[in-house]
Amino acid sequence: QLVLLLVTEGANGRQITALLNYILLTGDEARFKAFISELTRRMPHHRERIMTIAERIHNDGWLLGRERGRKEGKVEGERSLLRLLLQNGADPEWIQRYTGLSAEQMQALDQPLPESKR
Repeated sequence: QLVLLLVTEGANGRQITALLNYILLTGDEARFKAFISELTRRMPHHRERIMTIAERIHNDGWLLGRERGRKEGKVEGERSLLRLLLQNGADPEWIQRYTGLSAEQMQALDQPLPESKR
């Protein structure tokens, strides 16, 4: 309905950007691509702007996902190292003092890794 309103009433660049962001955040990539295709078909006079915005949004999302993956990998690497230290006899109090981990975080280190993380 929102698309129909924008198409029939005319949309400016800011409205198109907001709409594309909304669709991307609330849907999946396949829906987003289908939506872009339909939007450019219905609004050919905005095709270049739509494609530019869609590409920028897609690239921003890809970079954000990549950065999150790096951070998660770093954290998991640190956890693996701490587990290894504990398994090889390192003093848990020493580890806690120098890492700043809480008692709950230290207890979580004793938990086995889920199958998907091995």
